[in-house]
Parts: sequence; C-alpha cells; structure tokens
Amino acid sequence: MATGLIGDFARILMIGSVLYFLWNFGRQRGAFQHRGWNCIVLGLGLILVGGFWDLSRNFSELERFFEIGSFDIRFILENFLGYLGGLFSVGLGLYLFLPQVDLTFRDNQERKKSEEELRSDVDRLGSKVAEQSSRLAEANARLANAVEGLNDVFSLWDENDRLVFGNRVFRELNKDCHCPLKLGHCTDREGGTGDGSETILRRRHPEAAA
Repeated sequence: MATGLIGDFARILMIGSVLYFLWNFGRQRGAFQHRGWNCIVLGLGLILVGGFWDLSRNFSELERFFEIGSFDIRFILENFLGYLGGLFSVGLGLYLFLPQVDLTFRDNQERKKSEEELRSDVDRLGSKVAEQSSRLAEANARLANAVEGLNDVFSLWDENDRLVFGNRVFRELNKDCHCPLKLGHCTDREGGTGDGSETILRRRHPEAAA
C-alpha cells in the first residue's frame, strides 16, 4: 500500500507541476485566447483529477462513499472522466493548437529570412558605396595631379571670391603678394584693403597683369 501511495502521489505531483507551468505560461503569453490551449490545460486538469481518484483507492475507509451496491463509482470517475476524458481533451487541444504553432513558426522563419535578405542588401549597398567613394577619391586625386602639373595657370574660386584651389604655376606667380595666399583667403574686389586690385588681377587674370 505504501508503495502504491507513493507512486500515485508522485504521479499527481508531476502532473500538477506541468499543469501549473502551462497555466502560468498561458496566462503570461496570452495563450488562453486559443481554444486548443484551453483544451490542453483542461485535459491535464482532468488527468490530475483522475489521479486523485486513483489515490483515494489507497484509503479503504473512503470506499463506502463511492460504492453503489457492489459497484465502485470511482472506476468511472477515474478512468472515463479523468484519464480518458483528459487524454481526449489534450489530443483535441493539440489538434487545434499545433497548426497555430506551425503558422507562427513559419511567420518567424519568413521574417528571419527577410531580415537576413535586408541585411545582405544593406551590406552589398555599403560595399558599393565604399567602392564608388574610393573610385571618386582616386579620380579627384588624378584630376588634382593633372591640374598641378599644368604649365598654365589654374585657380578655382568660390562665389565669395575665396580661393579654393591653385596649381603650382599659380602659386609661383603669386608668391610675392603682400598678403599670404591661402586657401579660403578672401580678396578685396574693390582694391580698398588687403593687397589691392593689382594682386586680385594677378590672382584671377595673371596673363593680363603681366
């Protein structure tokens, strides 16, 4: 009797632990919105009740409460209402719930695949941008070297008359200016201040000043 009592109690404890876990999980994740999940929890609850009816068989003093003539009503409560009813409810719950799990799994897989494709596209675009930037830098360097090697004067000015770029010939021509010739230096268009209109002419039109 003691061995049977311990076995029945251990079975009830394990089923109860699983039922408690599923109950909390479903409450936290909103799984009770699915009928399948409700059937699974209900089925485990019925199996747990069947385990209690089975446990009661270890106490002979309780038999008089469940006997109708020579028939023990616990046979129906334990096997049909408890175990068979619980297994049927769990099976029905799995039948209803597993397609939802599969759909969620497929959605997650598709979303993961889309994220990987997007990440790949971003990496590929970044590589192309880096490649184009490198090519642009090389082209600018070749252009600057070509302009620097010209035997003619070349200078580039912005809309505010600030020097942007001047090649070697331009710098040689203006090396004796009264004020330093620097990138970003702003000349005096009217010649009232700074190094005067003559220097401006030599900067912008050195062939005329000569």
